[in-house]
Amino acid sequence: MKTLLFLLLSVLFFTSCITQNRMDRKCRKAKLKYDIATTKWGCPKTQDSTITTSQVIIKDTTIYVPVPGQSVHDSIQVIITKGLMNSPVSLLETTYSRSKAWVENGTLKHTLDQRPSNIPVILPGAIHTTTSNTVQAIKVPYYIDHPISKPLHWWQKLFIWTGVITWWIGVGYVAFRMTKFSRR
Repeated sequence: MKTLLFLLLSVLFFTSCITQNRMDRKCRKAKLKYDIATTKWGCPKTQDSTITTSQVIIKDTTIYVPVPGQSVHDSIQVIITKGLMNSPVSLLETTYSRSKAWVENGTLKHTLDQRPSNIPVILPGAIHTTTSNTVQAIKVPYYIDHPISKPLHWWQKLFIWTGVITWWIGVGYVAFRMTKFSRR
């Protein structure tokens, strides 16, 4: 039993995955071969390219300036001639103010009220927005996404079939032990 377990573990150990350091060495070696071949055959070496596009957007903006409300009152004595004592109210209005004037008991009264409001002011070109996009094209000397299929050597086929046969023997052994255990 221990011999079979040791055999299974050794087969699994020798069919393990490749390490990252080994993969990096293979990639460096492939790149070196590519550089040597391009120099030997006189192929032009393509440089990596970077494209940067910038866009500036200038927008107008409107700000509101607050104007505080004010009230102005004034009274002036008027000399009465020929019995003039009172007059109707005279009312004047604008967008931002209102004025009333009248004569009462020989006195001219006048009020000027400024309404509280916001005055819009447009500032041309106040907001500048800059966006830039950078696209970098890196040319890889070998294909990564498209693996090349090539025929296996005889020893590679031997290892594959040895692994398949070992797994079937292991599964058969476990099934045999389970049926033998269930008969007891």
